[in-house]
Amino acid sequence: MQLFELVSPRLFRPLAGPNRAFYAELLLLLWEECRHTADYSISRAEAVSRAEDYFAALAKPLALDADGAGDEDEQPTRDPHTLAVGFLLRLRRTGWLEETPAAMRVKRPLPLCRRWPRCWKRWKRS
Repeated sequence: MQLFELVSPRLFRPLAGPNRAFYAELLLLLWEECRHTADYSISRAEAVSRAEDYFAALAKPLALDADGAGDEDEQPTRDPHTLAVGFLLRLRRTGWLEETPAAMRVKRPLPLCRRWPRCWKRWKRS
């Protein structure tokens, strides 16, 4: 079985776009929060809060990526809440996050690979 038969074709879209470094950083940040819980989840409010803190510290105007559904790239914004919600929504739509009524969970996109956060850290350093 090949990798691309196991995962959604949308999975790599955030990591192939112009904001790929920010998506990777945000995924690592969320993973650090989620990995300490039994079900790998945090509340939606906590996920948004962590993402807002990340974008506030970044203090850089970013345009949200087009989602491939006929959307066009948005105008750049520095608003941490707008960026947090937009980035989290795209991660959810592409299969990186799973939202339940009670929480937001970081999905392991490759169930066969238990060490994917370490792979991200190595990729981030390169």
